[in-house]
Amino acid sequence: MRSFSCLLAPFAAGALLAGLLAAPLSQAANETVPVVVLTSSDPNFPALDRARVEGIVRASLLSPSATSYLSAKVRAVFQGAHDPRYLVVYLEHGDISLVDTVKIALAPGYVVTTIDLAYQQQESDLEPGTFALLDTDMVFDTPVDSIPTAKAAAQQGCIDGTRAAYDCNVLLGADAKVQDVRDALLSPRVKVLGNIGHGYNKGFMMYDGLVTSDWFASLPSRQLNGKVIYLNSCQVHNTPLVDAIMGAGTRTFVGGTLSLPIGPSEEVFKCFWDAVLHDGTGMAAALGMCESRVGLVGFHGISGETGRFLDSNVGDDDNFTPGDAADKAPQSGRVKTIIDYFAGQVGQGNGVDLDVGGANRPVGLTHFLSLPPGARVTSAKITTKIRGSTALFYNDILMYNDSVSATEALHGPCIGPGVPKCDDLQPFLPYIALRDVLGALPVPDREYDFVLDLAKVPVRTRQPADERGLQPDEYRNLLGLLNTGHFDMVFGDDTTVDYSQLRLTYTLAAARAGELNNDGAVNRDDLDIVIGAIGSPAYGPDDPRDLDHDGLITVLDARKLVLLCDKKLCAK
Repeated sequence: MRSFSCLLAPFAAGALLAGLLAAPLSQAANETVPVVVLTSSDPNFPALDRARVEGIVRASLLSPSATSYLSAKVRAVFQGAHDPRYLVVYLEHGDISLVDTVKIALAPGYVVTTIDLAYQQQESDLEPGTFALLDTDMVFDTPVDSIPTAKAAAQQGCIDGTRAAYDCNVLLGADAKVQDVRDALLSPRVKVLGNIGHGYNKGFMMYDGLVTSDWFASLPSRQLNGKVIYLNSCQVHNTPLVDAIMGAGTRTFVGGTLSLPIGPSEEVFKCFWDAVLHDGTGMAAALGMCESRVGLVGFHGISGETGRFLDSNVGDDDNFTPGDAADKAPQSGRVKTIIDYFAGQVGQGNGVDLDVGGANRPVGLTHFLSLPPGARVTSAKITTKIRGSTALFYNDILMYNDSVSATEALHGPCIGPGVPKCDDLQPFLPYIALRDVLGALPVPDREYDFVLDLAKVPVRTRQPADERGLQPDEYRNLLGLLNTGHFDMVFGDDTTVDYSQLRLTYTLAAARAGELNNDGAVNRDDLDIVIGAIGSPAYGPDDPRDLDHDGLITVLDARKLVLLCDKKLCAK
């Protein structure tokens, strides 16, 4: 018989009520179930009569129930009184990973007044937390480390992350609290949260309470940009939780849509991270493959980016159809600043989402990357599908990480209610002219694949008097910018963006010379990376493509790499 890692509020309340009604007068099934009173910083907590609290939980919930429980966790909530005003009880089932959340209201003297079997946890029920910045790449946790498969899966996730050169933390049992997960999600460096436990469509359980859809909904719309969240819990990939998680800007969210059986679901979890981090499999493909392997096809859902973990996909290829969630592109703080500043000029409008047409308004997005620490990018291409809607589309430009306006420090954003537009703002330099990349003046209403090879990008460093006839001022190697973990793109000002895809290769500092794509071999793929960059400058003294260390990528580097290949003719 399968057990299921679920917390289903309506079902749980009904099941709990049925268990209470069906129980005989003398029920010994839960006599030995531990009752854990969760600690609290409330000044009244030291005086809490824990024995009386335990007695209330046993008499009101455990003893009358025909359901066999594993444990009962209790939070006493005080509201200025010496005695608690109510108890929030999390009942963990003994045969299935289901949690019933119950509120027991109390009058002075620990007198039970009402019992709410369908209680939804409130933010005020939780222990107040203090944010602590986590300096790590990945966090894997399970509050139910008493379940061997859950503990093993969390630990294996971190082993896989470490093998792929990421820094990783494992949180088990009482160390996996609500605030710990919030810290992970709100820490800029953290790229992955993998949680194994109980859940339902409005939240997932930690050691000391629930992380709820209401909390995710309270976050700014792009707070979780770049993060991948995998919740190995039942029903979490359903409304309202999935909407709240994605609404906070999450890059990718994987979770149970159905009831996930304990044991097999952890195997899917482990298989997923192994395939994604080591085989380069796309995230949706990995999930489908792992579900099929374990026999849980259709038990999970995936939202957001579904491609390779190392790549970045912004928007969706829907032929410029506006209005869906994917059109709200991730944006760094710098992109937001440029958009506001750009829109503050006379004749300019506010920034718009992807797929939205129009003129005289910027479109901004950021490619957030999931590179391990110390990664050295060896190739990267960004393909962006664009089109223009006015005759002035021919002179549109792309601003990126290095683009700065000379008047940024002199003017605040010239935008907002009652704020006059500015007419003396200087252009952002350097910039990339669309026509320099496309090879001709772009024509309105025509669709283009705008492809940037970041190893060799045509850049303009000055504002020309005649934009039609000039060539780019120089070609720059922008691969080094990806080591910051993101690449910013702001199109101005008559360009409509459908989607943007970034594909890259990288190597690690410990890799042997010539191994440029982290596959453990030196072959034709590595040679192609060098050949494709010939004629461009190295991005620094540690550029692994610059094998002769002369600051340039040349034919000599290609020749040196051929000598390093594992097989003749650099065969694969």
